[in-house]
Amino acid sequence: MSTLVLWSGVGMAAEVRVETYPYKQVGRLAIQLDVHRFDDELPRPVAVWIHGGALINGGREGIGRAGKELVEAGYCVVSIDYRLAPETKLPEIIADLEDAFRWIRENAAEKFHGDASKMAVLGGSAGGYLTLTAGFRVDPRPDCLVAFWGYGDLVGPWMTEKSPHPAHQGKEASEGLIAEIQNASPVAN
Repeated sequence: MSTLVLWSGVGMAAEVRVETYPYKQVGRLAIQLDVHRFDDELPRPVAVWIHGGALINGGREGIGRAGKELVEAGYCVVSIDYRLAPETKLPEIIADLEDAFRWIRENAAEKFHGDASKMAVLGGSAGGYLTLTAGFRVDPRPDCLVAFWGYGDLVGPWMTEKSPHPAHQGKEASEGLIAEIQNASPVAN
């Protein structure tokens, strides 16, 4: 799907093309990304926007002010979807992230004139966490990471030590869960 949008900024008005691509298929579910860019054929650096929503909601549809400013500055902004919890567990969400970056690197030049050798990653909240995760899980590593309100420490005492709160008694994390979380924590990697 392709859409043209007219944006106007300080002293400028330009047509921005928004195109949707599936980057991964899981069963019947097509996981998609949107590319926001000027409607031209100039090669442009890529900025990946990762939505927030506590890993349980949200979607690729909005790129916010930061994304719009990056498009105006000449970037291709790629906003990705990923499968959401609780139906999808963290390792599969991270696999979606890795697959999105793989698709972008393999297809950016041909599909949307993006230069994936110049890549920034941005995200807010859960998207900020996934932005930080991209810094150690995506190969080659992105050039720039900007995490807005991202949580980077998944192995702090709030997760690994018993809670004194009566409502939490009997709900301690297992050693296996703690090891899995440590593997997914930006601070631990």
